[in-house]
Amino acid sequence: MTYMETLREHRIPVFISQGIRDPYVMRNAGADVFNALADPEDRLSEDDVDLLRRGRVPGEAADAVTIETHFDSSDPDPVFARSSAGVLLVYFSEGHEMVYGAAAEWFATDPGYLSSRLGIDPWDNDN
Repeated sequence: MTYMETLREHRIPVFISQGIRDPYVMRNAGADVFNALADPEDRLSEDDVDLLRRGRVPGEAADAVTIETHFDSSDPDPVFARSSAGVLLVYFSEGHEMVYGAAAEWFATDPGYLSSRLGIDPWDNDN
């Protein structure tokens, strides 16, 4: 988590998605990154992180995902989602998967956010 403070300081948007049954990546990795970047009042509790580490969905979140995840019918089902300070965390129902469609959809929702912060015109092909 070398650059987390820089990402947080500059409020760089981050999309984190992880399978709730991922056999290769520690299941709490996404939650740990989210907590490093989220506003303090939005961070996951230690108990919630522990549940995610064990492949379980925390509390009332198990009932429904109520925020936009950018997942569609071609993606695994989202089972937990939280957002804060430009960071979106989504745990989904599978193991170690890539969610290309959801990631692309997330990027498409905010075209130019980073470019405007960097002073780049996203439509200028000379950049």
